[in-house]
Amino acid sequence: MGHKGRALAGLLVALLMGLGACGGGNPATPTSQATAIQPSPTASSAVPTKPTGIEPPEKPAAMSTPDEDGAVAAAEYFLRMTTYAAATGDTTELEAMSGPDCQFCESYLESVAQEQAAGDAWSTIPNIDIEFATTIPTEHADSFQVNMRTSKDAYDYYNEKDGLRRADPEAFVMAIIATYGSEESWMIEEVQDFPSDTEIPGETP
Repeated sequence: MGHKGRALAGLLVALLMGLGACGGGNPATPTSQATAIQPSPTASSAVPTKPTGIEPPEKPAAMSTPDEDGAVAAAEYFLRMTTYAAATGDTTELEAMSGPDCQFCESYLESVAQEQAAGDAWSTIPNIDIEFATTIPTEHADSFQVNMRTSKDAYDYYNEKDGLRRADPEAFVMAIIATYGSEESWMIEEVQDFPSDTEIPGETP
């Protein structure tokens, strides 16, 4: 749908290091300038044990409806799928949700592929808590900007180059544009992150 915005590196999973920023316009709100929120990884000499039997996130039932609730559910599901992709290398569902103009999506998928091609790489899946979410309709039908305040627990991640590391907990504000498509599925058009102290309109202080 032509929405282009800054999709900043390291936003969701620290395993995928080295992503570059993507330029473009800002979404309607929040209005604070986007900045990358990086974890503080700590190297470990421990012998890594790759997690096994990781199940993909369950798709929320609300995603079946082309309304605000569906858009919020789709945005949350997308976030959880990024951590699943980093942990397992399975990007099938993430690719299906990524819009053709989503620069963050493209960069993230490319980085997962690069990590997997370079050797063994995985992460544990951190708990993600959606503390607040609200939506703003865009100028396109069945398309919403989802503004979310989220937090993510600490987790471990590993690649052959850097070894086993631990990422600290994070808190951040995100704006995600989601569109309900003709095939009764949601597409993520743009992802943007903001500092954790960014105010979301409608949020209770």
